[in-house]
Amino acid sequence: MRSLSALSILCIVSLAMAISGCADAHYASSSGEFKSDVALEQADKSPASPDFIALAGSETNSTGTNIVAAAAKNRKMIYRAQVEVVTRDFAKSSTTIRELVDASGGFVTNSHSGRTYGDQREGTWTIRIPVEQFDAFLANLGKVGTRVSENIESDDVTEEYVDLEARIKSTQAVESRLLKLLDEKTGKLSDIIQAEQKLAEVRMKIEQMQGRMRFLQDRIALTTITLTLTEQRDYIPPEDLPYGEKVSNAWSDSLGALFTAASNVSIGLVAAAPWLVVLLVLLIFFVLVLMVFIKIVRWIFKGKEPAPVAAQPVDKE
Repeated sequence: MRSLSALSILCIVSLAMAISGCADAHYASSSGEFKSDVALEQADKSPASPDFIALAGSETNSTGTNIVAAAAKNRKMIYRAQVEVVTRDFAKSSTTIRELVDASGGFVTNSHSGRTYGDQREGTWTIRIPVEQFDAFLANLGKVGTRVSENIESDDVTEEYVDLEARIKSTQAVESRLLKLLDEKTGKLSDIIQAEQKLAEVRMKIEQMQGRMRFLQDRIALTTITLTLTEQRDYIPPEDLPYGEKVSNAWSDSLGALFTAASNVSIGLVAAAPWLVVLLVLLIFFVLVLMVFIKIVRWIFKGKEPAPVAAQPVDKE
């Protein structure tokens, strides 16, 4: 009986070693960032794409269920987007971004802003948005400013996700068997020690796979959007704007130019103030010296003036 229990422990340990080896090979090949040769094609064929919905409608089973649509709904997709937007008012657009993020149920993981040229600013936001709100959030970015660039990527991690689920279940089954045998405390002491060591390894593999699973679930549930906002007060959108918006832009540009000119003049006066004081002192000194010089010259010439000639009486015959 004892030899049979020892044999059982050895068999389970061997099975656990085989599963651990497979898990090691799996993680060696799947670590790092996700890459897909057909990322853009998968993005275009996501459930939100009209072309993909039309394709899905062409295949149904005998009960009328859309097979392709059902399969697409169960796909595990990771979406990312990089968007560049130009605005005339950085502060107003920043407020709009926060409002859109809150309305979408998302959050900002990182943000940075600074000045690029003069008083014009630029900022970058890394935003996490629920996948259900991904398309709507991108569409609403038109309220922030003029979208000049947009890049959307997607990765299909369905295969890895399903494989992880299966590996976790099978490894947990091995863990349960090892725990059961250790609870019975049958077999040789060396076999029990070996089973305990293997149990620790199995648990470590389970934790690794569960950590990877949580990472995938987070990336699947929340999309990642990198938004770059640049302020250009004199920016002219490439499309033809309505007359009212042209008038509004012209008025804003004029006020902006006036404000910039006034700001530059005031800065110039402040910068020139020390020089103006020095010039004023020199001018006063020069005027005083000139006045003294004029007085000296007058005094010199006054001393050299000839005495006046007395009038001679006229003889009258």
